Amino acid sequence: MTADLDNDVSYSIGNFWEVFFEDKRWSKQTSHIWKSYQKYENAEKKGRLSKLQELENPEDICHQENLHKAKSEKILEINMPESEIWDWLHFFRQTFLDQLKGPSPKPSINHPIFIEKPLSQLRGQYCRTERTRHSLKSKGKTQLDFLVKSIDFPNEEPAEFENINLLGEFTKLPSEEERKKKFIKLSRSVREVFCAQPLRRYLHGFYLFGDEFELWIFDRSGAYSAGPKKIVDDKEMLVRAISSYLLMSNEELCCDMSILQNGEDRFVHFPKIGDVPGPLFEIKPEPMVQPTRLITRGTTCFETKDEMTMIKYSWTNSKENTEIDFLNIAKTVRGVVNIIASEVIYDTKSHMDNLEISSATPWELSAAEDYTYSGTHKKEIVKPSFVRNRRLIRIAMTPSGRTIYSSGTILDFVMDIRDAIKGHEGLVGKENLDGDISEGNIILLKTSPANDLHGMLIDFDLSVMMKGNLASEDRQSLTGTIKFMALERLQHACDTGESIRRTCRHDRESFFNVFIVGCIEYEEVSANKSKNLDRWCTNEVENSFTNKRDSVVHFDKILIKFTASFKGLKDLAKMLRKILFNDDGEYIETPQDCGPLYRKIIKAFEETIEDIKVGRIENKFFQARRK
Repeated sequence: MTADLDNDVSYSIGNFWEVFFEDKRWSKQTSHIWKSYQKYENAEKKGRLSKLQELENPEDICHQENLHKAKSEKILEINMPESEIWDWLHFFRQTFLDQLKGPSPKPSINHPIFIEKPLSQLRGQYCRTERTRHSLKSKGKTQLDFLVKSIDFPNEEPAEFENINLLGEFTKLPSEEERKKKFIKLSRSVREVFCAQPLRRYLHGFYLFGDEFELWIFDRSGAYSAGPKKIVDDKEMLVRAISSYLLMSNEELCCDMSILQNGEDRFVHFPKIGDVPGPLFEIKPEPMVQPTRLITRGTTCFETKDEMTMIKYSWTNSKENTEIDFLNIAKTVRGVVNIIASEVIYDTKSHMDNLEISSATPWELSAAEDYTYSGTHKKEIVKPSFVRNRRLIRIAMTPSGRTIYSSGTILDFVMDIRDAIKGHEGLVGKENLDGDISEGNIILLKTSPANDLHGMLIDFDLSVMMKGNLASEDRQSLTGTIKFMALERLQHACDTGESIRRTCRHDRESFFNVFIVGCIEYEEVSANKSKNLDRWCTNEVENSFTNKRDSVVHFDKILIKFTASFKGLKDLAKMLRKILFNDDGEYIETPQDCGPLYRKIIKAFEETIEDIKVGRIENKFFQARRK
């Protein structure tokens, strides 16, 4: 988790409180809650102190303090164990917050709260959980200290990650190390929420540690905080924050509101163009593609009920051409999906634009050890200034298809990659470079007499315009999917700390990497025979480069990892390796003319496809490995 958030955590943001908690629909109401609670607490403290001052015997004083702790009336103090925190939370809710419960809130007699007009009504409830929940990210379990869910759910009903609107953590240990531990634990739980709610805009969170607390928000670009605050000095902030979380609407909590629901049915509706009504699509409830990491472009795809169209969401840099622009350029290119409709549905400016990020303190979380990343996610290396300014775009594209790593035949797999490479060449003819070929960019299609295409390119999040073989302009920082990235790009980043301009050769090498990963990772095998190439994707670019370079040079080590159904593709792997890297596997540069490279690669695929069709290579069916 530290590698996931590295360089993307900022605290001591001076106006964090003002941006997220002041001048809101419910801000005045939380002030009234605080004033009522403060009046109660001051009176309760005064009464307790008066009783203690009447005593002289230490044993009597100790006994009286225990009686105070046992009282149903609670006071928020420092260094409270979790059980006492929950005693206070239950008291605070029953005594103060519940006055705002229901459609007709009314003040209590003992500790009345002034109720704002229009009515401020509780929309959420906080829950204590003592059981662990199955993790969506891993095979383990995640335990949650504190969560907020909608008040519409029964309190006794366990909350699943798709229903969680806020997370909290508690510890009485007051140290910087405990702060870091609680932040990492909170971040893991936040990641689980984003896995279950991939279209969520951002998520609130907080933790108490010792005599301090810290409020956070997490989004797809990182984590942001006002910094640690003292419970004694800033108790108003904590009480009002907890109250605010329960008064926020789903929209204010930044839940996704772009998918319409009618009972069990789900729809997406695009805006009209001129006087023409926008298209309406009914989608399947579960995404066919979704991210498993927190800091990511968040690519999420839904298939329509008729299986003809795919609805794609992704976060894109608002300062550059978007995927929408590149898809419009590629409308006539065979082997590339067609865009039907598109829109921008959210901009991070809505919650980030007024934050004083420039004065914030970055939190370095890096651990000394190296990390490898498994699964199909993208490991993106980007500058925080790049990722903060984003727009969430939605695109309807056709045709729909299956992921390249889904179950199928060897012939499907080879023809899919070949057709995607042909589509890529068509894009190059339009002076459009994909720039980030990975297994997530390619889909398998249902063929028909009217359409003999087997594969298509679908993802243009990092595309750039070209000039010759090169990107016309490029980012200084290394961006893309590390596992499938070309060696020349990785080597240049190791040597200079910056990115070399992307080229056609880089993309074609990435196709080769997708092919090799598929031959090793896509087929379900017994646990003791399962291999992967996760060493190609570590949190250190230099290690990723070294590991991948070793694989290309000592290619026999790679070939022996091919699973049973893919062993017949070893000759194709050898041909592709020779075409791209020469006999010794040492050539990684971009030639002046990439045309011959393309033609040789396509010829190698065509020959293998023919061998499979005539039976020289057995066309085996493989069962997909669980990702």
